[in-house]
Amino acid sequence: MIGLVVPGLCFLAGVGAGACAMLWALSRPAAGRRRIEAALEDSERKLRNLFELSPLGIVLNDFEGHYIEFNRAFETICGYSAQELRAMPRGAMTPGEYLPEEQRLIQALLGNGRYGPYEKHYRRKDGSLVPVRLNGLLITGSDGRRYTWSIVEDISADRRAQEALQRESAKNLALLRNASDGIHILNPAGEVIEASDSFCEMLGYARDELIGMNVRDWDAQLTSTELAEVLREDFATPRRRVIETRHRRRDGSVFEVEISSVSMRLNGEQVLFNSARDITERKKAEERIRHLAFFDQLTRLPNRLLLHERLRRALSASARSGRFGALLLVNLDNFRSTNNTLGHAAGDALLRQAAVRLAAEVGESGTLARVDGDEFMILLEELAPQPGAAAAEAKAFGLKLMRALSGSYALPEREIHVGCSVGATILCGERQTIQDPIRQVNIALHQAKTSGRNALRFFDPLMQESANARAALENELRKALDAGRLLLHYQVQVDHAKRAIGVEALLRWNHPQRGLVLPGEFIGLAEETRLIVPIGQWVIDAACAQLAAWSREARTRGLSIAVNVSPLQFQQPDFAVQVLGSIRRHQIDARRLELELTETLLQGDLERTVDTMRTLKSQGVRFSLDDFGTGYSSLQYLRQLPLDQLKIDRSFVQDIAEPNGKAIVDTIVAVSRHLNLEVIAEGVETPQQLDTLRECGCTRYQGYLFGRPVPVERLLEAREALALE
Repeated sequence: MIGLVVPGLCFLAGVGAGACAMLWALSRPAAGRRRIEAALEDSERKLRNLFELSPLGIVLNDFEGHYIEFNRAFETICGYSAQELRAMPRGAMTPGEYLPEEQRLIQALLGNGRYGPYEKHYRRKDGSLVPVRLNGLLITGSDGRRYTWSIVEDISADRRAQEALQRESAKNLALLRNASDGIHILNPAGEVIEASDSFCEMLGYARDELIGMNVRDWDAQLTSTELAEVLREDFATPRRRVIETRHRRRDGSVFEVEISSVSMRLNGEQVLFNSARDITERKKAEERIRHLAFFDQLTRLPNRLLLHERLRRALSASARSGRFGALLLVNLDNFRSTNNTLGHAAGDALLRQAAVRLAAEVGESGTLARVDGDEFMILLEELAPQPGAAAAEAKAFGLKLMRALSGSYALPEREIHVGCSVGATILCGERQTIQDPIRQVNIALHQAKTSGRNALRFFDPLMQESANARAALENELRKALDAGRLLLHYQVQVDHAKRAIGVEALLRWNHPQRGLVLPGEFIGLAEETRLIVPIGQWVIDAACAQLAAWSREARTRGLSIAVNVSPLQFQQPDFAVQVLGSIRRHQIDARRLELELTETLLQGDLERTVDTMRTLKSQGVRFSLDDFGTGYSSLQYLRQLPLDQLKIDRSFVQDIAEPNGKAIVDTIVAVSRHLNLEVIAEGVETPQQLDTLRECGCTRYQGYLFGRPVPVERLLEAREALALE
């Protein structure tokens, strides 16, 4: 089955909500995806219940005329099975005489976002014609394609009553009193000459009270002038007309109603046959569909879809008026850490509180929408007609939002402090599509975050150039992976006697024009684009292949290789399978493979992390915690991890000559002993640093003092330095 994916909602895709979440948020962290999937599943349940419990037919069409999704009521109306409906060609159930009118309806739909009420016939599977009344809403998917939600009503009973009236004379009007619809017959003055029991009950009047009353006595929406014009058109039009209005009951309550009218002659007099239907429930259903489609279910704010519609109108208005607007994108700093460490309930509470603060600041001055997990977008219109002045207004507004969001939040577990970053761009309307400012504001937000967070940045052409360069670099990196231009250099690790005990594998990119590119220039991009996953798999496989080659020589078979593993790579469901597959394929001793994890991994799903580590460790794979002391550094979590080694960060080694620096290294060594772990120091560059590390009890080292990262051929040339023989 086909799924229409809209941010914040999976439209009954027939696939699981988790699959919709992956289509929409493929790059989100695992913990964030689970929260998104839960929200999607909740939205899907609500909409599915609405579908299946509704007595009305509800159907989703694309603009090619295909039936994408529908409920059982629609199948009953049409007489076809679900499989048959999905296989139908365009317009198969619609008689040809309706097609010109439907082309006009499509244009109206594109103009105002809805159509109907519209009456037509469907040709059922058995060949019979069933009269139906349709009302629809226009929906634009996240893929840019347009779809129509339609509510379909079988009006066969209504038509049978009208046909009966045309066949019978006035003396048999009383037969219609038992009709189930709210039938009432008006003279040209708009006065009731007959009414069904249902219509009397609908308005709360007795029949003798209602006969003789004028339609203006109960219509609660149209003025007397408007009612007179409607009646004039109804009597003058030979075909059926349908309008929606509101009626007032005798007790004063008001309800939504749909009036179907057809003019006819009865006993020589022109009359108007009206059928009234209470559409309160249908309106509620439409509103529920609209709210699920256009509003975020967690914060109740407009979602990305509704913002796009308003942005499109804002650009058109800006082009007409000559006044500028602005688009701002607000991102909560470190939301991922809060969500992962305190739990989804705390993350949701934070988002709701942030939404309340933003809504209080935005008020009626703009449109506030939640467009992603922790991102909110604000659309401002009717700013100054000069770009500089408009930018100044937008900047002042953005700084006000930052002040409102920054500060403490009372969450279920504890109180936390949160800041935010803001990207902004100016809307000029002329020659802009909605994708232009959205792309620009995302670039500006990226600049704000990379500048140190808690900042506001405006889009400018230099930002666009930077984005283009990043896109080109991503494309080149993909080609490099496929073309075998990635390679490994190795930096030796030694023991207290300076004997080589292993190496760390360090990634390099052999660029055809730029030469050897260090990972600092492309690893961040690989993380953002998820290329780090296939790259990381290649690194592990290449390291295993090297271990296999070394195992065939006596002087190198004792060496181990340490490989850095990205948290994103480690969190892949098949990570352990991939690693064990490489080990078996190259037939290596798994104890010679050491995976270096960073402390940021502890902020994710700890239980899943431990399970993956234990699976690999049971086969002999070793684990080292890299850059220890620079990140989370929770002893409680460390005790749960099946680690073999702690790695002292180079920043502590560089400061080891200072009293505090030496104290930190002493503490790390003591922690490693307490946890029965090995300890190794990286970044060792001077004999003085080595001596102090020895004093602290550290007996394993890595750094320029022993060798720089080099290709494997040069590593093996240094036999004497490595004490390999």
